[in-house]
Amino acid sequence: MNRRPRFVPDSRDAELWAETLFIEALSLPDPVARRLRIRDAAFIGMMASRAPRRRAAAGMRLGHNLHRVGDGWELFFDEKLMKDGRSNLKLPLGPRVGKIIERYIEVERQELLRGATHDFVWVTKFGEPWSDKGIDFMIRARTQARFGIAFGTHRFRASLTTTQALVDGRNLLGTSRILAHSPAVALKHYNHAGSLEASRRHDAYMDEAEDAAARMLRRGTEPS
Repeated sequence: MNRRPRFVPDSRDAELWAETLFIEALSLPDPVARRLRIRDAAFIGMMASRAPRRRAAAGMRLGHNLHRVGDGWELFFDEKLMKDGRSNLKLPLGPRVGKIIERYIEVERQELLRGATHDFVWVTKFGEPWSDKGIDFMIRARTQARFGIAFGTHRFRASLTTTQALVDGRNLLGTSRILAHSPAVALKHYNHAGSLEASRRHDAYMDEAEDAAARMLRRGTEPS
Protein backbone atom coordinates (compact mmCIF):
# COMPACT_ATOMS: atom_id res chain seq x y z
CA MET A 1 0.00 0.00 0.00
CA ASN A 2 1.20 3.48 -0.82
CA ARG A 3 1.20 6.10 1.92
CA ARG A 4 -1.04 9.06 1.22
CA PRO A 5 1.01 12.27 0.80
CA ARG A 6 0.85 14.49 3.85
CA PHE A 7 -0.62 17.94 3.52
CA VAL A 8 2.12 20.53 4.03
CA PRO A 9 1.15 24.21 4.02
CA ASP A 10 3.19 26.81 2.18
CA SER A 11 5.13 28.58 4.93
CA ARG A 12 4.46 31.96 3.30
CA ASP A 13 0.72 31.32 3.41
CA ALA A 14 0.97 30.19 7.03
CA GLU A 15 2.76 33.41 7.99
CA LEU A 16 0.08 35.50 6.25
CA TRP A 17 -2.55 33.45 8.07
CA ALA A 18 -0.94 34.43 11.37
CA GLU A 19 -1.07 38.09 10.32
CA THR A 20 -4.75 37.73 9.38
CA LEU A 21 -5.55 36.21 12.78
CA PHE A 22 -3.75 39.12 14.41
CA ILE A 23 -5.56 41.82 12.42
CA GLU A 24 -8.94 40.21 13.01
CA ALA A 25 -8.22 39.89 16.73
CA LEU A 26 -7.61 43.62 17.15
CA SER A 27 -11.29 44.36 16.54
CA LEU A 28 -12.75 41.59 18.69
CA PRO A 29 -15.12 43.01 21.33
CA ASP A 30 -14.41 40.21 23.83
CA PRO A 31 -11.07 40.94 25.56
CA VAL A 32 -10.46 37.27 26.42
CA ALA A 33 -10.95 36.20 22.80
CA ARG A 34 -8.65 39.01 21.66
CA ARG A 35 -5.89 38.02 24.06
CA LEU A 36 -5.95 34.37 23.08
CA ARG A 37 -6.16 35.01 19.35
CA ILE A 38 -3.26 37.46 19.36
CA ARG A 39 -1.22 35.03 21.46
CA ASP A 40 -2.07 32.24 19.00
CA ALA A 41 -1.23 34.48 16.03
CA ALA A 42 2.16 35.29 17.54
CA PHE A 43 2.89 31.61 18.17
CA ILE A 44 1.73 30.52 14.69
CA GLY A 45 3.75 33.29 13.06
CA MET A 46 6.87 32.15 14.91
CA MET A 47 6.25 28.54 13.89
CA ALA A 48 5.50 29.44 10.26
CA SER A 49 8.66 31.51 9.85
CA ARG A 50 11.19 29.78 12.15
CA ALA A 51 9.57 26.48 13.23
CA PRO A 52 11.36 25.70 16.51
CA ARG A 53 10.55 22.34 18.09
CA ARG A 54 7.52 22.46 20.36
CA ARG A 55 9.44 21.65 23.53
CA ALA A 56 11.83 24.52 22.85
CA ALA A 57 8.95 26.89 22.03
CA ALA A 58 7.03 25.97 25.19
CA GLY A 59 10.11 26.55 27.37
CA MET A 60 10.89 30.02 26.03
CA ARG A 61 11.67 32.72 28.62
CA LEU A 62 11.28 36.42 27.97
CA GLY A 63 14.61 38.23 28.00
CA HIS A 64 16.55 35.03 27.35
CA ASN A 65 14.94 32.95 24.59
CA LEU A 66 13.02 35.91 23.20
CA HIS A 67 14.55 39.36 23.38
CA ARG A 68 14.63 42.62 21.51
CA VAL A 69 17.53 43.39 19.18
CA GLY A 70 17.39 46.95 17.84
CA ASP A 71 13.96 47.46 16.30
CA GLY A 72 13.25 43.73 16.04
CA TRP A 73 13.05 40.52 18.03
CA GLU A 74 15.35 37.50 18.17
CA LEU A 75 14.89 33.91 19.28
CA PHE A 76 17.69 32.21 21.18
CA PHE A 77 17.65 28.52 22.04
CA ASP A 78 20.42 27.37 24.32
CA GLU A 79 21.74 23.85 24.74
CA LYS A 80 19.10 22.72 27.23
CA LEU A 81 16.31 23.50 24.75
CA MET A 82 18.04 22.02 21.71
CA LYS A 83 17.40 18.42 20.70
CA ASP A 84 21.05 17.35 20.73
CA GLY A 85 21.93 19.41 23.79
CA ARG A 86 25.25 20.35 22.21
CA SER A 87 24.56 23.57 20.34
CA ASN A 88 22.62 26.81 20.54
CA LEU A 89 20.69 28.71 17.91
CA LYS A 90 19.95 32.39 17.27
CA LEU A 91 17.14 33.31 14.87
CA PRO A 92 16.03 36.89 14.16
CA LEU A 93 12.32 37.24 13.49
CA GLY A 94 11.07 39.03 10.40
CA PRO A 95 9.10 42.30 10.64
CA ARG A 96 5.68 40.74 9.93
CA VAL A 97 5.95 38.30 12.84
CA GLY A 98 7.92 40.79 14.91
CA LYS A 99 5.04 43.27 15.03
CA ILE A 100 2.66 40.54 16.25
CA ILE A 101 5.17 39.47 18.92
CA GLU A 102 5.62 43.12 19.90
CA ARG A 103 1.92 43.62 20.49
CA TYR A 104 1.54 40.31 22.32
CA ILE A 105 4.43 41.01 24.70
CA GLU A 106 3.41 44.59 25.43
CA VAL A 107 -0.35 44.12 25.78
CA GLU A 108 -1.89 40.64 25.65
CA ARG A 109 0.79 38.83 27.66
CA GLN A 110 0.54 41.41 30.43
CA GLU A 111 -3.23 41.00 30.54
CA LEU A 112 -3.02 37.21 30.47
CA LEU A 113 -0.58 37.15 33.39
CA ARG A 114 -3.28 38.48 35.72
CA GLY A 115 -0.68 39.64 38.20
CA ALA A 116 1.62 36.61 37.90
CA THR A 117 5.35 37.41 37.65
CA HIS A 118 6.92 34.45 35.81
CA ASP A 119 9.01 35.06 32.68
CA PHE A 120 7.62 32.34 30.39
CA VAL A 121 6.81 33.86 27.00
CA TRP A 122 3.62 31.91 26.37
CA VAL A 123 0.81 32.33 28.89
CA THR A 124 -2.60 30.69 29.32
CA LYS A 125 -5.81 32.60 30.01
CA PHE A 126 -5.29 31.73 33.69
CA GLY A 127 -1.86 33.38 33.81
CA GLU A 128 0.09 30.11 33.87
CA PRO A 129 2.92 28.99 31.56
CA TRP A 130 1.46 27.39 28.43
CA SER A 131 2.08 23.64 28.43
CA ASP A 132 3.18 21.38 25.57
CA LYS A 133 -0.26 19.79 25.63
CA GLY A 134 -2.07 23.13 25.52
CA ILE A 135 0.06 24.34 22.61
CA ASP A 136 -0.56 21.15 20.67
CA PHE A 137 -4.32 21.42 21.24
CA MET A 138 -4.37 25.01 19.98
CA ILE A 139 -2.33 24.26 16.86
CA ARG A 140 -4.47 21.27 15.93
CA ALA A 141 -7.70 23.21 16.46
CA ARG A 142 -6.48 26.21 14.47
CA THR A 143 -5.08 24.15 11.59
CA GLN A 144 -8.28 22.11 11.39
CA ALA A 145 -10.29 25.33 11.09
CA ARG A 146 -7.88 26.89 8.56
CA PHE A 147 -6.88 23.97 6.35
CA GLY A 148 -9.52 21.34 7.06
CA ILE A 149 -6.72 19.07 8.36
CA ALA A 150 -5.44 19.05 11.93
CA PHE A 151 -1.69 18.77 12.40
CA GLY A 152 0.88 19.55 15.04
CA THR A 153 3.75 21.99 15.28
CA HIS A 154 6.28 19.64 13.68
CA ARG A 155 4.52 20.02 10.32
CA PHE A 156 5.76 23.62 10.18
CA ARG A 157 9.32 22.30 10.00
CA ALA A 158 8.42 20.33 6.89
CA SER A 159 6.62 23.41 5.60
CA LEU A 160 9.73 25.61 5.77
CA THR A 161 11.92 23.17 3.84
CA THR A 162 9.21 22.28 1.34
CA THR A 163 8.52 25.92 0.52
CA GLN A 164 12.24 26.60 0.16
CA ALA A 165 12.53 23.62 -2.20
CA LEU A 166 9.77 25.06 -4.39
CA VAL A 167 11.24 28.56 -4.40
CA ASP A 168 14.87 27.49 -4.83
CA GLY A 169 15.41 23.73 -4.74
CA ARG A 170 19.17 24.11 -5.10
CA ASN A 171 19.53 26.05 -1.86
CA LEU A 172 18.36 24.20 1.26
CA LEU A 173 21.18 25.56 3.40
CA GLY A 174 19.06 28.46 4.64
CA THR A 175 16.28 26.36 6.10
CA SER A 176 18.67 23.72 7.37
CA ARG A 177 20.36 26.43 9.44
CA ILE A 178 17.01 27.67 10.74
CA LEU A 179 15.95 24.14 11.69
CA ALA A 180 19.43 23.25 13.04
CA HIS A 181 19.98 20.14 10.94
CA SER A 182 21.92 19.25 7.78
CA PRO A 183 20.66 19.79 4.20
CA ALA A 184 20.72 16.00 3.77
CA VAL A 185 18.27 15.61 6.66
CA ALA A 186 16.12 18.36 5.14
CA LEU A 187 15.89 16.48 1.85
CA LYS A 188 15.23 13.12 3.47
CA HIS A 189 12.66 14.04 6.10
CA TYR A 190 11.19 17.47 5.45
CA ASN A 191 10.98 18.03 1.70
CA HIS A 192 7.42 17.42 0.52
CA ALA A 193 7.64 19.71 -2.49
CA GLY A 194 6.08 17.19 -4.87
CA SER A 195 2.85 16.78 -2.91
CA LEU A 196 2.62 20.50 -2.19
CA GLU A 197 3.05 21.36 -5.86
CA ALA A 198 0.38 18.83 -6.79
CA SER A 199 -1.95 20.43 -4.24
CA ARG A 200 -1.26 23.85 -5.70
CA ARG A 201 -2.05 22.64 -9.23
CA HIS A 202 -5.27 21.08 -7.96
CA ASP A 203 -6.29 24.29 -6.17
CA ALA A 204 -5.53 26.35 -9.29
CA TYR A 205 -7.63 23.99 -11.40
CA MET A 206 -10.54 24.21 -8.94
CA ASP A 207 -10.31 28.01 -8.89
CA GLU A 208 -10.41 28.12 -12.69
CA ALA A 209 -13.39 25.75 -12.77
CA GLU A 210 -15.27 27.79 -10.18
CA ASP A 211 -14.55 31.02 -12.07
CA ALA A 212 -15.78 29.48 -15.32
CA ALA A 213 -18.97 28.25 -13.63
CA ALA A 214 -19.58 31.69 -12.12
CA ARG A 215 -19.18 33.34 -15.54
CA MET A 216 -21.68 30.90 -17.05
CA LEU A 217 -24.18 31.64 -14.28
CA ARG A 218 -23.80 35.36 -14.79
CA ARG A 219 -24.39 35.00 -18.53
CA GLY A 220 -27.48 32.91 -17.83
CA THR A 221 -29.02 35.61 -15.65
CA GLU A 222 -28.22 38.55 -17.91
CA PRO A 223 -31.24 40.00 -19.77
CA SER A 224 -31.34 39.16 -23.46
